[in-house]
Amino acid sequence: MCIYISNLPNGVTQEHINEVFAKYGTVKQITIPVNRKTGCIRGFGFIEMQEQKEEISALEALNGAKWRDCKLKLNQAKTGLGAAITPLNSGMEEPPQTLSMCWLPWS
Repeated sequence: MCIYISNLPNGVTQEHINEVFAKYGTVKQITIPVNRKTGCIRGFGFIEMQEQKEEISALEALNGAKWRDCKLKLNQAKTGLGAAITPLNSGMEEPPQTLSMCWLPWS
């Protein structure tokens, strides 16, 4: 499982997010997309934790929580290489096994 987190305040770093989520278990990976032109975060990110039960605990505890003057929104994200990448890799029989990605919670 992977957690999609939205409504992140500007200036938030992976370290800030790790501090919050580490209370619920071991954080495996944090991804915060940034705007290529401005370098500012885009307001959302993805968190993967070591155990699914840790992710569920964090999701239940933090969804709707106020943090840095923002109300966090968390959802279970789809994991793996999704349909959004398939056209780019249409000649590949299987996606590379080294990639680990999370996708937005909607289809």
